[in-house]
Amino acid sequence: MLNIQRLMLVLFLSILASTTQAAMLLDKAIVHFGPGAPSRQDVEIRNPDKEPMYIKVEILEVLNPGAENEERKVVTNPKAAKFLVTPSKLVIPPGGRKSVRMLNIGKLPVDKDKVFRINLTPVTPDVEAKQMAIKVVVGYQLLVLIQPNTPKADIQATRDGKKLVLHNAGNTNVLLRSGSNCPKQAPPPAKPSTEGCVEMQSKRLYAGNTAEVELTYDTPVEYFMAIGLNNQKAVY
Repeated sequence: MLNIQRLMLVLFLSILASTTQAAMLLDKAIVHFGPGAPSRQDVEIRNPDKEPMYIKVEILEVLNPGAENEERKVVTNPKAAKFLVTPSKLVIPPGGRKSVRMLNIGKLPVDKDKVFRINLTPVTPDVEAKQMAIKVVVGYQLLVLIQPNTPKADIQATRDGKKLVLHNAGNTNVLLRSGSNCPKQAPPPAKPSTEGCVEMQSKRLYAGNTAEVELTYDTPVEYFMAIGLNNQKAVY
């Protein structure tokens, strides 16, 4: 029994020693197209490994984003979707970098955001291995947001004790980040304290989305609200 355990340990260490991981580095994870913005944008991908990296690019159109019936459909006809990503395949040399280009080839939407996801998936070429090896590939997904010609954010909030309900009645997505809910603060001139404050989870509310937030304290919640590339403070 002891010999079998030793053999299994040796096999495990051998596999672990021969395991490699394909990594990629991106200069951004979210791409915004809004009024006045260029109709094309690039995302740079860097290969820090010592081997070439092969990447497959896939476009997904997101229908009903953020809702219970959200659906992600693979785009097979970019002309119909009015959105194009090129190239569809990449080979990045060791230590090299290349870019994928995103083109919004239609007019800005009228009623609400158009949302896409871009899968960047490393693929491994077929090779003949002389020994057992495991290669871990890590893919990334870009979020693409195409705002209406006249984007409008309208977050409506209702409070019931420690329950906060947020509804986006506008026509563009809003990211609520770096939120905090703190115990009751001493009145001025005392300086605000962060002791006991609870960090709130970031939330992206697309047009029509509603979110319920359970709070620790029956006190205001403070967020940084990002609308496109603009940021402002919001207290609910």
